[in-house]
Amino acid sequence: MTPPSPKWLALPLVLVVAAAAWLLYRSVPVEVRALPAGDTLLYMDLQPLRQAGWLAVGGNIQPAPAYAAFIKESGFEFERDLDRLAISLRGSPVQSDSTTAELAGNFPAKFQAYLGQHAQRRLALDGAVGYQFPGWSRPDRPITVIPLGPRRLLVTNSVHPQAVLRQAQTFHPFAPPLWRRPFWSLPPLGYFAMDTLHLAAQQKLDGRRPPFRNAQRLQASLVAHPDLSLSLSGTLATASPADAAQSAAWLQAQIQHFQPLLPEAPDGTPTLRALLDRLQVTQSGPQVRFTLRLDRTTLQRWQQSLVPSR
Repeated sequence: MTPPSPKWLALPLVLVVAAAAWLLYRSVPVEVRALPAGDTLLYMDLQPLRQAGWLAVGGNIQPAPAYAAFIKESGFEFERDLDRLAISLRGSPVQSDSTTAELAGNFPAKFQAYLGQHAQRRLALDGAVGYQFPGWSRPDRPITVIPLGPRRLLVTNSVHPQAVLRQAQTFHPFAPPLWRRPFWSLPPLGYFAMDTLHLAAQQKLDGRRPPFRNAQRLQASLVAHPDLSLSLSGTLATASPADAAQSAAWLQAQIQHFQPLLPEAPDGTPTLRALLDRLQVTQSGPQVRFTLRLDRTTLQRWQQSLVPSR
């Protein structure tokens, strides 16, 4: 009997490596990969929330006059047309030195015409056109909006929009440092991560007192489960178990302090107190862990309260 060829023996290994590479790539949203490095990362997938009815589209809800005028003139409605959003911030999360957002959704030609009509300045970039508007969190820096086709939009207040555009157009096989999710799982509905160690070194956060005493990294994920429940889970990584214990005790004390001050809602409507009642904070070695689970029944009751009938 003729032994199998070495190339056939290598085929299963090639298939396993290819499958692992595919899972590794799929586990990180393309919008996250396109962002420049920063100290804070935020990601949100709005499509499942829209399908579940959490995002009110049309119906009896009347938008503010300025927003209604924007929808009419641009043809773009956030609740209807925005699918995914990823944001990278460098420096203070409150007033960052640089902020870049990658948006996925429906950006029709009418929307791009709106940008050209209202922009203060038009930039000719390599491979794209940038439209500049007055700065918001940083008034000294204009916001540059760069359409990358009918389904993709880049927004940044960087002083080097061309470099941000180049980053977004480059293929990135690996996840950014702040994205720490199991490679075998699909992206969550929401994700938040912050490099607290670097921000404390820059004196953007107080690293001498809890909850950020000797903290290294904060991250949280919002996940949907097959039973239609939602869970928010996260960790605060610190330098030692003693630091974690102090941060956990501080967080638990804050919850106990604020709970009696918040109004109750006996009819089950969503309140901050109801969320705090479900929030659990524990310590595991040098990490502080927090979890919040919302079952299907509670979510449906809250949804009826938050979203008016159509």
